[in-house]
Amino acid sequence: MHSHQKSSFIFAMILCLSMVMPVVVLAQPNTVVVEPGVGTLNDAVAANQNSDTILQLRRGGRYTLNGRLKNDGFTLHIEGEADDPNNPLPPATIWPITKSDGTSDNPLIEMKGDGIFKNIAFLGMNSQLVRMANAIKVQADSVRLVVDNCLFEHFRNRAIRAKSNGIDVFLTNNIFRNILDKTRNWYNAGALSLDHLPADTVWYENNTFVNVQSFVFQVRFNVVNHVHWNHNTVVNNSKNTFHFEQWTDGVVTNNLFINTQFSGDSDSERSGQDLDGLARGSWMIDTLDVALGIPEASRKVLLGNNNWYLDPKFIDFYATNDTVQAQPFFNETAAAFFADNVNYPDVIEQNNTQIDPQFTTPPDNIDAIIAWSTERRMNPVPNEVTEWAWDPDGDPLTIGWPLSEDLSYASSSPLYTAGSDGFPLGDLNWFPDKKAEFVTSVETETPSSIPSAFELSQNYPNPFNPETSIQYALKKNGHVTLTVFNVLGQKFATLVDQKQQAGQHSVHWDGRDQRGELAPSGVYFYKLALDGFQSQTRKMVLMK
Repeated sequence: MHSHQKSSFIFAMILCLSMVMPVVVLAQPNTVVVEPGVGTLNDAVAANQNSDTILQLRRGGRYTLNGRLKNDGFTLHIEGEADDPNNPLPPATIWPITKSDGTSDNPLIEMKGDGIFKNIAFLGMNSQLVRMANAIKVQADSVRLVVDNCLFEHFRNRAIRAKSNGIDVFLTNNIFRNILDKTRNWYNAGALSLDHLPADTVWYENNTFVNVQSFVFQVRFNVVNHVHWNHNTVVNNSKNTFHFEQWTDGVVTNNLFINTQFSGDSDSERSGQDLDGLARGSWMIDTLDVALGIPEASRKVLLGNNNWYLDPKFIDFYATNDTVQAQPFFNETAAAFFADNVNYPDVIEQNNTQIDPQFTTPPDNIDAIIAWSTERRMNPVPNEVTEWAWDPDGDPLTIGWPLSEDLSYASSSPLYTAGSDGFPLGDLNWFPDKKAEFVTSVETETPSSIPSAFELSQNYPNPFNPETSIQYALKKNGHVTLTVFNVLGQKFATLVDQKQQAGQHSVHWDGRDQRGELAPSGVYFYKLALDGFQSQTRKMVLMK
C-alpha cells in the first residue's frame, strides 16, 4: 500500500472509531411503568403498540412471560431502571414461563419492527433447567435493533437471531454470558447470527462475551455494508468467533480475544471447513462471492490494536493430543490478504499482540472446558456432555449480582494504553473512569493536505446535546450544500449552501432548525452534496 493511501484510510477508520452509537432514537416518548409479575409485560406490550412509548421495568423486578412478546411493526422500546451504585438489586429480568410439558415459548421476543432494549437482563433458563434458543428473533426486513446495557444469560442457540435482510444492529455495553449448548455440537450456540443474510450496519462497542460457545458474530456467505467492532472483550469461545469472511467495509480494533477458538482443530475438522485444510482462526477473511458484484480492490478492512491470548492450560491440552492443533488469531489465507498491497490496498493488519491480560477475577472454568472438549471428540454423537457454564452462585434461575467475574486488569499492563485511541484494550465498562473519558473526551485530528476523495465524516460528539460538529473533505472546488433532515425525510436545517474550495471543512450545528427552535431528541440525517450530483449521507442522534 502506498503511504498516502494507508494514512488516509487509517485516519478515516480512527475518525469512525471516535464515535459512540445511539442508544435512544425516539422523540418525546411517553413512559409507561410496568410492574413485575407473570404476564404483566405481555399485557403492557399488547396495550401500547405504538412507536412513542417506553415501557419501563423496575430494577430488581422479574417479568415472567406467559407467551412470547410480539412486535408486528411498531417500535418496541423496553427499558429497565438505570444502574444505581447505591442499589444492589440486579437489572429488571425478563424470564420465560414454564408450561405443563416443561417447555417454554421461544423466542422470548419476536420482532417485525424496530426494537430498543436497555438495562435489562434476559434469562434463558426456565424452571425445568431447559435453555431457550433465542432471546430476540428478528423476522422482518430493514429492522433497526438497538441493545444497550443488557445481560443475556443461559441461552442455547443464538441470543439474538435475525432471519431478514438489510437490518441494522447496534450492540453497546452488553454482557453475553453462558450461551451454551449442552450437546456435542460445536456450533449451536452464539451471540448474534444474521442467518447468512445481508445487513446494512452491525455495530459492537464495549460489550463482553464470557463462555459463548461458538459464533460471537455470524453472517457467512453474505455481506454487511459496515461492521464496527471496537473495545469488546471475548473470553472462552470454542469455535468461529467471527463466522464471517465477506468483509467489505469494517474495523476490528481495540478488542481482547482471550481463549477464543480454544477447542483447536483436528485434521478432519479442518478438512471439513472448506479452507484447504487450514485452521480457521478466530478472525477470517476470504475472497468475495462473485455474485455480489463488489470489486475486491474496494474492500476496506482494519484489524488493528487487538490482543489475542490462549491460556497455557490449552497449550498443554493440545500437547497431549496429537490430532488437535491450536487455532491462530488469523490464518494463512487472511495473512495473504494483509500482505497483498496491490490487490488489497486497504486491507490492513497492525499492532496486534499476544499478552496475558491477567484479569482481576477471570471465570475459573478452564478445566470444565477441557473436559467438555475431550468428551466432544471422544464421542461426537449429539447427546449431553459436561456443563461448562461459569455460574459460581450455583443457581441458574437467578441473576447473581454483581457478576462474579471482573475483567479489569492492572494499569501497569501494556494493554492499558494499547488502544489506537490510547485507552485500555477490551470493554471499557471494566474501567469506569476510562469509559467516562471515552464518552466525553475523544478528539479527532484533521489532516492539513488536500484530500484525495470527497468524504463526509461522522459528526462529533454523537449522540450530542445540543451541539455537534461535522467535518467533510472536498477533493475539488464546487458548490456545497450540507442539509439536515428528520426521520421523515423533511428538510430540517441547511448548514452550508455556497461555493467552497477543496480541502478540509468543519461546520458547527447548534441543534436548531430553520426557525431557530431547538430540535427534539431523535435521529437525524445530514447530507453533503457537491455541485448537485456527488453526495454522501450519515445518521446522527440528538439525545437530551
